[in-house]
Amino acid sequence: MQSFLAESIIGPYWFFYSIIALYLCVPVLSLLVQYGSDRLLLYLIGLVIFFKSVLPLAAVIFGQSMPFLNSLPLGGGYLQYFLLGWYIANHELSGKKRKWIYLLGIGMLALEIALTLGLSYQTPRLPYYNYSLGYIKNFYDIANFPELCVVVALFTWLKQSEEKIRSWNFKDQLPKPTGITFGIYLLHPFVIFYLLPFLQSWLGTSPVGVRCLAYPIVIYLVSALLTIILRKIPGAKYVLP
Repeated sequence: MQSFLAESIIGPYWFFYSIIALYLCVPVLSLLVQYGSDRLLLYLIGLVIFFKSVLPLAAVIFGQSMPFLNSLPLGGGYLQYFLLGWYIANHELSGKKRKWIYLLGIGMLALEIALTLGLSYQTPRLPYYNYSLGYIKNFYDIANFPELCVVVALFTWLKQSEEKIRSWNFKDQLPKPTGITFGIYLLHPFVIFYLLPFLQSWLGTSPVGVRCLAYPIVIYLVSALLTIILRKIPGAKYVLP
């Protein structure tokens, strides 16, 4: 409990804080969605995007500190996904709007990849679970504008493709791999910690492209296997849901 309150638990579990804050705000947000107008909802979405997606990136680009970045209440930066997800799910977007959403999403994805790779190659070594100068993290962080555009485009496409996806033959098999996703996420930091030294000794001299592909695949498969095995222990489903 002390580690949780002091925010010193394992780094990848950071999202617990965001989810708890967002869940605590749901009663207020549900009233906004139920009784507020679309105009009011779009205003709040724009406000959150500006404070939590645009300004952090601008602060990095221009090298200026902005002390009011974290002043927006009601769940922080991930509130934008909560509200945008509801809006897209409950409103029909015109073909023209969807086209612009897709173009913006593809453009931002290309920008993320290019800047992340370019800045990574310029940095001799990235500190463990840290990001040099904050640049690389800010260009693809899920709360910031480029990634927001990518996720919104993906969500819009999934909504428009729902009937086609339902007709796929393998749709009944999807719950099996998706059911262990959270367990993989919970276990992967430990797998990285114990397995990475062996992977580095085995593939450390391989080309960087080989390592970029091999490391995540091996870590994912080992984490998935451990999740399946550990879930067979009585009571483990409460720890690895």
